[in-house]
Amino acid sequence: MKVTPEAQARIGQTSTVAHRLAFVAPLLFAALGFLVLLGAYSNHFDNGFHFDDDHVIEKNAYIRSLSHVPKFFTDPHTFSSLAPNAAYRPLLTLSYALDYHLAGGLIPRQFHLTQFALLTVIWGLLILLYRHLFRRGEIEPEDDPRPGFLGHEPTWSHTLLAIFGATLFCVHTVNSHTVNYLSSRSSLMATLGIVGSLILYIAWPRQRGTFIYLLPMSICALAKPLAIVFAPILYCYILLLEPGVSLRDIRLPEFWAHAWRALKTSTPAFIVGGALFLFVSHMNADTFVYGSVGRLEYLHSQAFAWLHYARLFFVPLGLTADSDWIAPRNWYDTRFFAGLLFLFILAATTQRLSKTPRLRPAALGLAWFAVGLLPTSSIFPLYEVYNEHRPFLPYVGLTLTVTWCGYLAVQRARTGFLRGARAPAFAIPLAACLIGALAWGTHSRNRTWATEESLWADVIRKSPNNGRALMNYGIEQMTQGDPGEALELFQRALLFLPDYPALHINVGIAMTALGDFPEAEKSYQYALELSPRFVQGHYFYGLYLAEHGRAPEAIAQLQIGLDLSTSDLLTRTLLTRIYAAIGDTSRAKSIAAQTLLLVSQNPVAEACLNDTPPIGAGTLDAGSYLAQAQIKIQKGDFLSAAEILTHGVRESPESADQWNDLGYTRLKLGFPEISVDCFRNALRLDPNHGKAKGNLEWALELR
Repeated sequence: MKVTPEAQARIGQTSTVAHRLAFVAPLLFAALGFLVLLGAYSNHFDNGFHFDDDHVIEKNAYIRSLSHVPKFFTDPHTFSSLAPNAAYRPLLTLSYALDYHLAGGLIPRQFHLTQFALLTVIWGLLILLYRHLFRRGEIEPEDDPRPGFLGHEPTWSHTLLAIFGATLFCVHTVNSHTVNYLSSRSSLMATLGIVGSLILYIAWPRQRGTFIYLLPMSICALAKPLAIVFAPILYCYILLLEPGVSLRDIRLPEFWAHAWRALKTSTPAFIVGGALFLFVSHMNADTFVYGSVGRLEYLHSQAFAWLHYARLFFVPLGLTADSDWIAPRNWYDTRFFAGLLFLFILAATTQRLSKTPRLRPAALGLAWFAVGLLPTSSIFPLYEVYNEHRPFLPYVGLTLTVTWCGYLAVQRARTGFLRGARAPAFAIPLAACLIGALAWGTHSRNRTWATEESLWADVIRKSPNNGRALMNYGIEQMTQGDPGEALELFQRALLFLPDYPALHINVGIAMTALGDFPEAEKSYQYALELSPRFVQGHYFYGLYLAEHGRAPEAIAQLQIGLDLSTSDLLTRTLLTRIYAAIGDTSRAKSIAAQTLLLVSQNPVAEACLNDTPPIGAGTLDAGSYLAQAQIKIQKGDFLSAAEILTHGVRESPESADQWNDLGYTRLKLGFPEISVDCFRNALRLDPNHGKAKGNLEWALELR
């Protein structure tokens, strides 16, 4: 039949519209996906610092100056102010230093902006990766003339499906833990490296001999060694999709021939990954500790953890930032057998999916889930048995499986009981509801992560047997001025963590606030018996001693802490103040100078080096010094009073009252020897100074 010119024109117009739709629709869906992502996290940018952020960011002096950047790559102690946490993660530390520099201080918003930026980059890369994998699921490898991204052009439905999958992953409520918890930036960066390397491997098949695809993985391994699992993920990709074999054919020679080819192809990734692991392990500080649970005990708990992570993906309810799980104590624990059953089902499902070429992207997703969990949920014991930031990388694979299987189910429904129906008619509303529910859950969890109080109140409600959560919530009660409530929470926490040094330090702080000094000192001392290298323990015990007339002992404690962690600013500041208060300007200025090498700004160090009053821009006459010091003395703050008067006698050495009060404050700090000279100076200026006479006799008795 002859086609008329009018019909040809209509066909051409229809083709043009279809082409434009195929180009515009993905862009519109991508914009919509990003808006959903932004909306889900719109209320998280001003959330605070939590957990390990305390010693990795807040108390880490090294991130406060970009001059330390070279040291990040040579000294693991730059990662944390705590010796047991001195891991080699220079790229992560560098990112925190850049945030601090851009924000001009410890402003959480800048740190969270970086978190969201990393998540957005992952979202974009996952769209590319998923689109390719979905295309590979639709065609036979031998029908694809060109491998990589240059083969058959994915349909616009593949692109929309990829946008859906990437958005689902990024707004998933469980993943809000990783985004809100700044110290989990390492998981974001490791995932970025793995996905980036796989995309480079796929996109540039002719450049594989240059091994440039290993660059993202290698770089991001310096943020977290987890990035090296790219090697087994690459092996699974080659085995299942290039061109792909069924895992059920394990007995056939063809299977082993392809498995051997996949191994040879991925060998460079295994070699580089192994070398990176050995290098990072070598660079970790000798004091670095992974966890306190035995390998077998930890392994015993992880099968059920895998089941729990899978359950949370499908039903993200009951989320808690810090669980109260403990490892099963008996091999016959029902959780252990439930976990084993799940592992069997996972392996069997992966094998079954690999049988059909069209289902192999789903099989790869399950393999990705398993490989991603192995480093943190197997034989390598970590402090927590379970943690919600661990499935972030594994969920990339699980999202792939669920998205692809859902798409195939919709396609099958169109040829089955919904024959002739258009899939979007029911699939798109369902997908929109799913994304919306997860985004709403993420938005809600962001509110939980807003402050330390809101976070730990939620944790102790959901994990009442979590001693660390009880302790942290107690710290918040201390901050709000309720030491009695704090002590009650600390004592409850002791039931679960009787040998936790930080908890005993906090008990000591609460008892100090309540005036029970003997018991407070016992708590400080017991904490240091449990962990002699606990820097914060030495600091808080030193602070207690300084505030109770035993500053010489405080100096000894603080010096130990400074030797353990040269970057602990609290220890440095207090030690500088004590030396300044007793007139030991040489030592005070030495520590102050070292402090300013670590950080660009520190008011105490700057005042010490510039010989300016610690009170800031105060007046310089003797009367104002004396008045300000006496206010401090009335409050029992003898350290601040001694600092003020040390400057006062330099400016007005002829004031007997200043010399007397300086001697009194130094005497109250525990230095009778140097206070004697102060009282004698006062009597030299005013022989009839009654207070100076009495104080001199008192000092001579204590000397």
